[in-house]
Amino acid sequence: MEPLSSRTTAFRAPDPDQADVPGATRLHEPVLGAAKTCSVCGRALKGRQVSACSGACRIERTRRTRRDLLVARIVAAETALRQAADALRLLREVASDATLLSMTRAVTGDHGG
Repeated sequence: MEPLSSRTTAFRAPDPDQADVPGATRLHEPVLGAAKTCSVCGRALKGRQVSACSGACRIERTRRTRRDLLVARIVAAETALRQAADALRLLREVASDATLLSMTRAVTGDHGG
């Protein structure tokens, strides 16, 4: 087994002598000019924090996302209900026109032939 000092890990910075070697990747690329902030409260993020600074902010972000999805589903359902109501109204008009036509034919004796 090789000694710990010779192993490379994700936590160790790359060897500066290999910086010019093609295909060598840097494990810790600095992000210039991109100060990350919490998507909920706006505080600066630290370390491995991706979009929220604390558990409370993560919970709030999740609640907002769920609320937004629920609102979108409600709007879609309301739109579908309006379209169904319009289709039903049109169907009733067609049915009443067909009933009137049938009654007219019965009275006049015209059977469409």
